[in-house]
Amino acid sequence: MENCLKEIYLTEFIKATVGSVICLEGAGWRGPASAGVLPGSAVSAAVPRASGVMALRADRPPRAVSLRVVPANLEFQPGDWPSTLVPLTTRAQGLSPDLLVCTEQQRLSAEELSPEPPITCRTHAPHTAEPFVDFVKGQVGCTIIPGFPILDAADVELCAESGAAKTCTRVTLLPQISVSTHKVSLLNPPTEFSISGHPRALKHVKVTPSPGLKLETTAQSGDIRVEVKSEDLTCGFGWVNVVSKLTGQELRVEVEKECDVACGTLLGALFSLIKPYLSTLVTIGLVFATYLFIQSKLERKATIKMPMPPSQSVLPPANTSTPLHQSTWSRSPYASGPAAPIYGDASMLPDSSFSPTNSRTNSRFL
Repeated sequence: MENCLKEIYLTEFIKATVGSVICLEGAGWRGPASAGVLPGSAVSAAVPRASGVMALRADRPPRAVSLRVVPANLEFQPGDWPSTLVPLTTRAQGLSPDLLVCTEQQRLSAEELSPEPPITCRTHAPHTAEPFVDFVKGQVGCTIIPGFPILDAADVELCAESGAAKTCTRVTLLPQISVSTHKVSLLNPPTEFSISGHPRALKHVKVTPSPGLKLETTAQSGDIRVEVKSEDLTCGFGWVNVVSKLTGQELRVEVEKECDVACGTLLGALFSLIKPYLSTLVTIGLVFATYLFIQSKLERKATIKMPMPPSQSVLPPANTSTPLHQSTWSRSPYASGPAAPIYGDASMLPDSSFSPTNSRTNSRFL
């Protein structure tokens, strides 16, 4: 009897609505056309366009998904939203209100995908509306594309349809906000800039500084004044992010930081680089100095001192002494034989009259 090997598929059961975007782990998924399978490398997606039960499979490794799709009950999420991103939710018993059925890790890996949900978005001419899927924010909804530059606030109706389900809401088109400058410097105080725009848009503006900076904001008529101050004296550049929720903008103002002494020179640049590690370097230096001190002590104790001759501090050396008076040594004039030294000074020797042959002198001695 011939042995047959069958692959065992682990089946996962998922329930969603028409118009949902379902993430599928891995690649190689296949299914019916109504499932709207969109292949990807790390994550694939299914966008069902009709209700019913659909079987999805992947071979390597063997996996299976039983997808049960129910009709959608669409609603726009309440709250203030920008016209470029108005999210939708769904109402169904036992289902999550989110139309994007993905884990956080799957959403980050599915950014390469561009699914088109079976949702029809409409608004008043000359503006147009289109469906969108934002994997980063985890939202599915409609976006309005203005037919002309928005200079004044205007309310328009936005509708979304999926099969028999339909929902509408009012969306305000607001002019974009602006900043007075895109670069400021702390070297020339006061360092400030202003944010201008519609009062409704300014109510939903969030200003965030980079580390080392602090802000003081003052709301005025039609704009927001932002004063930038420094919390530390470090060289380089910082920034201030200006995020407008209702206009869907994110602006950045570059800030030149205030520098400390010698900053901008080579020495200042080096000091700025090693400043975060200064305490560690000081500790290493102290340990190294302590090691050298102990090592020198051990070497000093290990040194053997050789005996040394005593130094002559009283008597000068014999070869360096010089007599105070030059003396001449000779024998007595009465001695015969070779001359011998006599005690006395050479300057006091007798003259020629003092001789043995002189009778006068001899008579005196006799």
